Amino acid sequence: MKKISISLMGLALLAILLIAPAAQAAMSANIIYSETNLGCDWKYDFTVENTSLMTDSHPYLWNVALTFENSVNVTLLNTPADWTVATYTYSPLYLNETIETDYLEMSSDSIAFDVLPGALLAISFTADCQLGEITYVAEFSDHGEFEDWSSISGTAAPVPVPSAVLLLGFGLIGLAGICRKTDR
Repeated sequence: MKKISISLMGLALLAILLIAPAAQAAMSANIIYSETNLGCDWKYDFTVENTSLMTDSHPYLWNVALTFENSVNVTLLNTPADWTVATYTYSPLYLNETIETDYLEMSSDSIAFDVLPGALLAISFTADCQLGEITYVAEFSDHGEFEDWSSISGTAAPVPVPSAVLLLGFGLIGLAGICRKTDR
């Protein structure tokens, strides 16, 4: 009986994992980052994934704005090709240029460079302190005649630390061992 219930739970989990991506009905983006302490500065590597579907009403990602908790000095290290990075004053920010800001905005230079569903965008910069909570607004376009667009907002998520992944793995191995022991 226990084997059947464990099998059913496994099948239910598998069904959820397979159905969840297909149930996505609106435009969406996944924004994650890693932060590295460089001593006196912090390095941030952001990855923006357009998780929309081509069947969505606005599938093309064309603008991403990041807002920081506090004003910091930012030095741009790497930007997406054919995208402009600007501050809250809408002045362009160039590679290796330092500016004090609490806001960065990345925009596609033309519809040819918008991020298609399933594609990634990356940006790297240093900040003179740890940023804390980072919120974002991602804007999507339909590439239609009147260039209609929609936006979503959220909080960027840090990439999990490898030790957290190891801890999860050991926990799952322990649970498997306990289940196996109780089956005997």
